[in-house]
Amino acid sequence: MPINFPDSPSVNQTFTSGTTTWRWNGTVWLVVRDFAPTGATGPTGQTGANGQTGAQGNTGLTGATGLTGATGLTGATGLTGVTGDAGAQGNTGVTGQTGANGNTGATGVTGATGLTGATGLTGATGLTGVTGETGANGNTGATGVTGATGAQGNFGGITVEYNFSTNTTVSDPGSGNVKFNNANVSIASKMSIDDEDANAVDIQSMLRTIDDSTSTIKGHLRVSNKADSTDFALLTISAVTEQTGYFEVDVAYVSGSSTSFTNGEDVIITFARTGDAGAQGNTGAQGNTGATGLTGATGLTGATGLTGATGLTGVTGETGANGNTGATGVTGANGNTGATGLTGATGLTGATGLTGATGLTGVTGATGNTGADGQFSTTESSPPTSPAPETGDAWFDPSNGIVFIYYDGFWVEAVGGNVGPTGITGATGVTGNTGVQGSFGGATFAYAFDTNTADSDPGAGEVKFNHATLSSAALMYINEADADAVNIGSFLTTIDDSTNPIKGHVKVTNKTNAADYALFTIVNTTIAGSGYYKVSVTHIAGATSFSSAEAVTVTFARTGDVGADGATGATGVTGQTGATGSNAVLTLVLNAQTGTTYTLAVSDVNKLVELSNASAITLTVPTNAAVAGFVVGDQINLLQTGAGQVTVGGAGVTINGTPGLKLRAQYSSATLIKRATDTWVLIGDLSA
Repeated sequence: MPINFPDSPSVNQTFTSGTTTWRWNGTVWLVVRDFAPTGATGPTGQTGANGQTGAQGNTGLTGATGLTGATGLTGATGLTGVTGDAGAQGNTGVTGQTGANGNTGATGVTGATGLTGATGLTGATGLTGVTGETGANGNTGATGVTGATGAQGNFGGITVEYNFSTNTTVSDPGSGNVKFNNANVSIASKMSIDDEDANAVDIQSMLRTIDDSTSTIKGHLRVSNKADSTDFALLTISAVTEQTGYFEVDVAYVSGSSTSFTNGEDVIITFARTGDAGAQGNTGAQGNTGATGLTGATGLTGATGLTGATGLTGVTGETGANGNTGATGVTGANGNTGATGLTGATGLTGATGLTGATGLTGVTGATGNTGADGQFSTTESSPPTSPAPETGDAWFDPSNGIVFIYYDGFWVEAVGGNVGPTGITGATGVTGNTGVQGSFGGATFAYAFDTNTADSDPGAGEVKFNHATLSSAALMYINEADADAVNIGSFLTTIDDSTNPIKGHVKVTNKTNAADYALFTIVNTTIAGSGYYKVSVTHIAGATSFSSAEAVTVTFARTGDVGADGATGATGVTGQTGATGSNAVLTLVLNAQTGTTYTLAVSDVNKLVELSNASAITLTVPTNAAVAGFVVGDQINLLQTGAGQVTVGGAGVTINGTPGLKLRAQYSSATLIKRATDTWVLIGDLSA
């Protein structure tokens, strides 16, 4: 049954007959082949175009759990006296950030099967006479070579490009350069890296972020040959020192396949920051020594302060009641739990770039001419028009290697027919180049950039910031649906659920130029209204603007949660019970003061300071820094013998007393006891 193509077809209109479908491109009918493209197919015999960016990699491995901090030291044996405060529980160590997700390289695309040699044209009916013989069946063209698997991607993290310098002096290596202080990287201790990479991207903010880590190991870096990710060296980072024009990074070699690189070699350096160390818990205060109760003329009791009625009486100082038994020593404060070690941020292997598309199999050699009536052109890149084509004429388009037959008033891509002589097998196409390096690891979504800065829904498939200059932006507004209508709401909620102060990172990249990007940290995400999210961000590095409607990809990488609380330290040993005060009569040494002010001295410990003046008297307790020598458990006895009321105080010193810090009246007495550094308690006959 003859094929009848539609008259006056529109561009991209398709037509199907049997199992074959053609598409009208405005000039000819082209066969529609059922295979998904992998990048544009290069011209016949030429190198295939670069493969597409590698697909997203697997989730990064969680770093090993930090070792449990050592059990706090057992509190010292409590001295008899006032109960010491229990030590505060150690702060929870912050869990190190989870390594950013590296991209897993997609399996290289299998090269397209070489075209079957074009079917020889059926010779036109010859002049009346002997019928020409049918040509022998042509051999099937050889299958195209399978494209090579793309090279393994690079170490996951923030990646920058540099030129390697073999100079080993610790100094500015120059713009776009990096070097070490030893030709053998495995024994180098310092790396010198310029403020700008080979693409003039300033990395100062990123290196400062790494230096801000409070962990002993601040992060990791991986130096690898740009064209061969298996040629690398992995090192830890212990310190980052900012110099004029460059940074000095203290490193230690961990592993790798290379211990040196050549001068001028094009390398990529990937940084992964370690999370902050958890703060160390405070040491519990030592229990105070309970003083032996005073007995004798002063009538002062033990650590519980002077006994009211049996206190000093008049000038004669009658014998006081027996001193009270010293209070039981305070149980030593619980040792603080050691801070939980940070989880090392093990960056994932970077994504493997896609294998470049295999070039098409070379064009099958032209079939020998058939009968004299046929017309065949191999030199024109557009449909031949002179002489006017006739049904059965053939045209070979040298720009794409396709054979067309003139049929039903159209040039139609050939599918079958009688086979002419076997054409020469075309040369195998050149294997495509290795795909370009994969993008920043994480979950990636397609969006269009909006330059509007208002706090509002940017619209479906769009993203914008609250400042035209991205380095000054603090908020990102992103619609819950990306350009492909994928809803990212649940994903952003997962990022916001991180218990880490830095919830994660986000990278906005030009869709066709991976070097044009802006990188931010994420503080939190908030559902700001119907259909969009408000994300608090801080710019780290990269571009400061994108154009309106620019096609971008937005990649999110979530930070791991804060680690669990460390174990509680063991309970300190209970202090021994203080000895019972003796009934012996003790004689206090007196320190008589007659002024309106007096500052205590170390020599006043265990004395009775008499304060006598007709006017008000201020007694000052000095700070530990001003007067060294006072120790926890020291006591000083006070006696107001004049009409002027005594007030106890001291700048920079905490003094606790009830109901106040004044001696109540003439002949009122009190005792000052030191409980901790710059902390005292006043007990006795007091008033507010």
